[in-house]
Amino acid sequence: MTRKNKKSVLCFVFLLTFCSQLAFSQLTSFTLSVTKTDVTCTGNGSLTFQVSGTNPQASVVYSVFLLPNLTTPLAVLTATTLNGLSAGNYHVVATQTLGNLSNVQQQDIVIGGAVIPLVYQLSGSNNSCGNGIITVNVVQGYASTYEIISGPIVRPSQVSNVFSGLTPGVYVIRVYDTCSDAVVQTYTLSNSASQFQIISVKVPECELNFCDTTRIEVAIFGTTINYPLTVEYTVFPPSGTPIVINQTVSSGGSPNETISTAIPFYNAQNYSCNIRITDNCGNIITSDANPIFKELSLEAIQNPQLCNKNIELNVCSFLPPFTVSFISAPSAFNPTLFNNNHPGPFSISPVSYESSGTNQMPVGLYVIQITDACGRSAQSQVTLDESVEPGFQILPTGCGFGQVSMPVPGGSSVASVIMTGAPLGYNHVLPYDVSFNISGGQFVMMNLPVGVYTFTVISTCGQTYFYTINIPPATPEALSSSFIRGCEVGEGSIKLSFQFSALVAISITVAPATFPHPLPYNVSFNLFGGVFYMNSLPEGIYTFIIKDACNFERYFSYNVPGYAVISDAVVLEANCGSFNLLLDYRVSETAPHNYWLQKRDAVTGQWKHPITGSPYVTGTDPTATNSYALSNNSNNLNIASVGSFRVLKTNSIYGNGNPNLQSCFKIVKEFIFTGAPKIITAYNLPCTNNSGNVVIVAEGLAPLSYSITTKDNQPFNVNNGNQITFSGLLPGIYNFQVKDVCGNIVNQLFDLNSLPLPNISQSILCDGQNGQLMVQGFPFLNYQWYKGTNPTQILSTTSTLNFTPFAGSADSGIYYVRMYSAIPNLCTDQLLSYTILNSGSAPEAGNGTTITVCGSTAIIDLFSLLTGTFNTTGIWEEITNSGMLAGHNWLPVGVPFGEYQFRYHVDGLCGSLDEAVVVIHFNNIPLPPTATVNPLICGSESIYLSASTVPSSTYEWIGPNGFSSTEQNPVIVSASALSSGTYTVTAKIGTCPSSPSSVMVNVENPPQFQMTHTCIENENIIIVDPIANSFDPTIASYLWSGPENFTSSENPITITGAKSGVYRVTVTTLNGCSTSATVAVTTTLCNFPAGISPNGDGDNDILDLTGFEVLKFKVFSRYGRVVFEQDNY
Repeated sequence: MTRKNKKSVLCFVFLLTFCSQLAFSQLTSFTLSVTKTDVTCTGNGSLTFQVSGTNPQASVVYSVFLLPNLTTPLAVLTATTLNGLSAGNYHVVATQTLGNLSNVQQQDIVIGGAVIPLVYQLSGSNNSCGNGIITVNVVQGYASTYEIISGPIVRPSQVSNVFSGLTPGVYVIRVYDTCSDAVVQTYTLSNSASQFQIISVKVPECELNFCDTTRIEVAIFGTTINYPLTVEYTVFPPSGTPIVINQTVSSGGSPNETISTAIPFYNAQNYSCNIRITDNCGNIITSDANPIFKELSLEAIQNPQLCNKNIELNVCSFLPPFTVSFISAPSAFNPTLFNNNHPGPFSISPVSYESSGTNQMPVGLYVIQITDACGRSAQSQVTLDESVEPGFQILPTGCGFGQVSMPVPGGSSVASVIMTGAPLGYNHVLPYDVSFNISGGQFVMMNLPVGVYTFTVISTCGQTYFYTINIPPATPEALSSSFIRGCEVGEGSIKLSFQFSALVAISITVAPATFPHPLPYNVSFNLFGGVFYMNSLPEGIYTFIIKDACNFERYFSYNVPGYAVISDAVVLEANCGSFNLLLDYRVSETAPHNYWLQKRDAVTGQWKHPITGSPYVTGTDPTATNSYALSNNSNNLNIASVGSFRVLKTNSIYGNGNPNLQSCFKIVKEFIFTGAPKIITAYNLPCTNNSGNVVIVAEGLAPLSYSITTKDNQPFNVNNGNQITFSGLLPGIYNFQVKDVCGNIVNQLFDLNSLPLPNISQSILCDGQNGQLMVQGFPFLNYQWYKGTNPTQILSTTSTLNFTPFAGSADSGIYYVRMYSAIPNLCTDQLLSYTILNSGSAPEAGNGTTITVCGSTAIIDLFSLLTGTFNTTGIWEEITNSGMLAGHNWLPVGVPFGEYQFRYHVDGLCGSLDEAVVVIHFNNIPLPPTATVNPLICGSESIYLSASTVPSSTYEWIGPNGFSSTEQNPVIVSASALSSGTYTVTAKIGTCPSSPSSVMVNVENPPQFQMTHTCIENENIIIVDPIANSFDPTIASYLWSGPENFTSSENPITITGAKSGVYRVTVTTLNGCSTSATVAVTTTLCNFPAGISPNGDGDNDILDLTGFEVLKFKVFSRYGRVVFEQDNY
């Protein structure tokens, strides 16, 4: 191609490109702004679009894509808002169109958030009559309105979470959240009478109100006592008709109060009283047949703690004041000498007569009578001695040792004890003052060897007494025994011990037939500190041979009672959103038992507190922190929790060789309570016309109602009533809604393209036992079962195929069930198969895997995630709770990002099974970062790449010449032309990458040139010429500098006659890259005159040859004669 033709082609290409850009540029560029509303309810996310700078006559269309799908838009619309969106990453393209012209703007945006289900607890109090209170305490989610839809009192919707002015009864509370989802709970507001009770009834001793009345005291308890109280006392006298006494108590305290009144007194006779109390709310409590026995009595004693001789009179049930008379006494006795107030009247008891230093009461017999204000009398007698001795007691304390104590009960206290005699070999010098063993007038001395001792004892009254005490030889001590039944039924635990001695050896010689060890059985390993502890003994009679520390051996027989369960009733009463638990668990053991409710964590399998979620550690004693305490023999009301539960019973028995009691744990009952309706799954029963019959399988408090609210995020209302089957549905994603009788509502999306057919499962396929194959039973379907080897023999026409009994050798093989319907619009006819494995064939569930799914909303076939060999007849279940599993397909639409777990369970013969777990990490796709670079890059300069920040992300850059980097903002130092090209960055959250973002980098080499200083046509010039076409000299810019402030922007430059010296030029290309260079100029002249005439006229006055590099120089005169000559001048 000639240079001319080449230029022509380039001009044509440039013109074509320019014209194309001109056509698009006829629509001015515009801006797009997209805002979002995050998801707080199912499908309530939205995007709002706003454009500016558009042509007024142009139309704008918005295409919305759900990333990573950039092929098929989720919606195409002209409206500026798109509603009904789930959480996810969206890409919006706005297209401006005017006639045949169009241009676009685009933006990525993330709709975040997740649906937070409403969870609340109810609490109540019945503080006073008709003013009970129920409070809704929201634990999770956002409540908007509250209402009572059933109960003794119904309340319309209100914004307050407190209902007051309620009477006792069963209430159904419905709470709507901000998503218009409703959660209903039942709550029983208890009658305050359940907390209002009589805790004791007593008649004070030795007290009368009047001659014929005494006082009765009634102690009551109530969380809230509603005054005034009306009290009715019915007294049943020893004879005659009952006497009714009424009392009104206008006020008092809570929670404890004691009320009293006067009732008849019958001396020394048995009678009783019934109590009936009615509070201001009409609540009634009673206590019947309270026994009463009181009698007039007088007791005369000599008080041993008083050193002077004395008589003390203790009066009971006499009405003061009373008088005292001495019916008989020693002749020298004058009562007024010993009590100045004799004979009374006296108002308090006791009444004392006591000797003084000058007056001593004579010893002898006294007969004394007392007479009260009612004229009633009683007599008592006492013999007065000179003094009351301390007395002593002897107790054995070990092998050949004993204990001496003083005084005996009723004896005088001791002040000094001296041991004056002791057996031979006693290790103390006598007499031996042992008074250091006295404390508070009580003397106790232990570990005295066998033998005879004499003591001199001085009482606190100064009286001296002499005691001879014989410590007898040791004898076998009586064995103390006790038992606690349990842990298991028919078992017991025992404890054997001595008071003073210790067990050193023990064996079992006789035991029940169920005892698991050969006899005799040495159980000395269960001794601790001389005490024997052993549990898990089968009930029955045991004979032990025991040896104590005194070396005494004996046989001991003991009947160990067994643990028995009399009643284990645990009744679940399901309510709306809560349940009651009636617990009636009775056993033969009277030791304390505790009962606890725990809830199983569906993910970890750990048991927890059903309300707070605090974890329980297996094998430890439950507490109110990690378990919910249950009351036995009562109905435990208003337990608002759902899931899998158990009732755990705990009690204690003796340990094995351990003084600490050992805890017993027994699971009394396990059960599941769902509380609200739950959509279990959905099945597709397709018709031949390609329309769908969808069966919704749900559970909850019946009757349930079924409906559809949306199709493909658009309103689509179908009210199906109580019918579980929806007919005539075309492919799409539908939101199905189920409502229970309580008004609870749940929603779930199903993609009709992913719904499975019903599946066959097995139960108890064991040789010799009854077993069966089962398929989901629906009343609108007909069933026909047959074996593959004999299709004409119909084995069953129900949803169950029974084997009675199962025989693996004959019954293994492939079975089919035909499911069909003759009902109009239910045109399904399906054939399912199931293989019963041969005996010895193990079930195979394959191997689970863990994968990461990046923001995709496509259906995931869980079978595709199994590896190895697996049967396809198993059952998939979700361990987590997304609620989006249908058969073996999981639809990750509208679920929060996170980890989801699925278990595949395959049954084999006779209980054999295999399981695999698939884990899906459902991660968000990060927004693509914006890639930028510094605007001008010339060779040897640095490239500064930059990516906008994407939260929680890492970065990956790739580019030309093998470039890669994980930095957000990498720098390439000393770039060259090899660094030119496209640089692409992606952001990653985990392993999920964003869409790539690219930037073009053009690294331009700096201009390379040579400078030529020459003369052309007698002009001195400097010219810049490019080297190897490194730049276009015609469009480059030049900046010259030189001597005497020389500047220029031309190329070449003419410096004829200018100052010689260094000239500098900077060449800059059109893209801004520059290179500088210099040249030394020795002369700026290109010729010189043929002669010289230095006459001062300014014309050829001088001859300057600087810079001409003269090889030979000669000067001639006008006559041709050489006047000067020099080489290399």
